[in-house]
Amino acid sequence: MNAENFRMSLLMSGALIALAVVIVVFPITAIGSSYQFAQKQIVTVTATGFAYAAPDSATINLYVNATSSSPSEAASVLNSEIYALNSSIEPFIGNNASNIQTTSYSIGPSKTCTSIQPLHTASSGALENASSACVYYASAYPYYCCKYSIEYVATESIKVDVDNINNVGHILDAVSGISGVSVISVDQGFSNALLGEMSSEALKDAVQNATAQAQAVEGGRQIVLGNVTIMQNSYAYPVFSAASAAPAGESGNAQVFPGYSSFAKQISATFFVEH
Repeated sequence: MNAENFRMSLLMSGALIALAVVIVVFPITAIGSSYQFAQKQIVTVTATGFAYAAPDSATINLYVNATSSSPSEAASVLNSEIYALNSSIEPFIGNNASNIQTTSYSIGPSKTCTSIQPLHTASSGALENASSACVYYASAYPYYCCKYSIEYVATESIKVDVDNINNVGHILDAVSGISGVSVISVDQGFSNALLGEMSSEALKDAVQNATAQAQAVEGGRQIVLGNVTIMQNSYAYPVFSAASAAPAGESGNAQVFPGYSSFAKQISATFFVEH
């Protein structure tokens, strides 16, 4: 090998050695970084936070019925009652007719016993004056005949969503004078905006409670919040005070006492302890 070839061989060997060094150095640096991170102390706690608010919306469930001698007449009477109902309610729901929804509708015959008359029988027990209009009670002498009349009943169940709970009393007043309308229930609730506020407040309270727990565990050393996982959301229905009552009232003075409800959020929180 001449001098020039020997010099080129040395240069190539040096390049391979340098490349080998580069390949080895990077893994050592990465392993060192992960090892340092793993040495940080971690504390994980669970905590629950709460938020409280009075319901701001409601759903009123109504039942409307009409009776007449024919199906078409019963349906017509029912339609008149529904029209009066909608007209009285709409001013208190922002004239938004979509907030009034039919949940069920039915129409069918109904038998009413109009008279009960005794029927004389022979010693053999045979019934006299038998008629298809009678239903006989033959448990004891004398026998009785109940004569029925056939009527048709049309019914409709209606759900009214009330965005402003303060208008519930006005709606109850308005429907109290409409023939055939009955109030089944008033279910209180929360608007999406208020639910969002309660959720945020409950989460904030839960993080504060978790931080206090972690600080107590670490004896006052500085901690930094890491990951927060929401484990459970729960909602408690309104609780009425002893001085209040469920939605009710006389015409012209209907009131609703909403009480207060709670929204709970349970979390798992991880904290890094600063040495």
